[in-house]
Amino acid sequence: MFSSNLTGSHVNSEGNKYHLERAGQGVSSLNLAGRIIYLTSYLVTPKIMPCYSNYCQERSTMKLMPFFHRHPVFTVEEFACFLSSDGTYNVRTRESLLAYHLKAGNIVRVRRGLYASVPLGASPENFPIDPFLIAARISKDAVLAYHTALEAHGKAYSVYEHFTYLAGKSIPLITFRSHLFKGVSFPKALLRKKAESFDVMKADRSGMAVCITGLERTFVDVLN
Repeated sequence: MFSSNLTGSHVNSEGNKYHLERAGQGVSSLNLAGRIIYLTSYLVTPKIMPCYSNYCQERSTMKLMPFFHRHPVFTVEEFACFLSSDGTYNVRTRESLLAYHLKAGNIVRVRRGLYASVPLGASPENFPIDPFLIAARISKDAVLAYHTALEAHGKAYSVYEHFTYLAGKSIPLITFRSHLFKGVSFPKALLRKKAESFDVMKADRSGMAVCITGLERTFVDVLN
């Protein structure tokens, strides 16, 4: 019904009659299937494609809003996993959706492969993004540590603008807004024993699980 109604409205317009007559002059040598495809491009393309594009964008927004709500900060891998579970994943779709929602102000880019969600009606430039979540998502194996872990445990006496996390892979300093994020390698003593997860716990932060050094280890790390 959708396509037939649109086709009827196009055929009744004088402009499309003119285009149809011109199109007919160039398809006399085509078979029936070729003529149908060729002529349909004149009737359908100018009107349907913009409507279909808007429809897809609106539909993607409705489907992705629950994901954005559950993921205040998310990685490209997490986004791709969600799309795969919905049966709509491919690289071009992923990039297109990210670009669309960036432009719409529904998300902001923290760094390559890392994004933060912005609630509807909030300003993407001014909405506060939780820096602890950013530090915990910068790397797959990131563990909040040192003074950052102390703050997360609620035991710090001062608030820092830079955040420290442990990671197996060296990552350059990252700046986002007024915050600085520094990655530190796991202690060599733990690496030798393959005990990087020693006294590492998972904590809830805005509904997301983050890895953080336990309070006792945090005290020891800060003193060292």
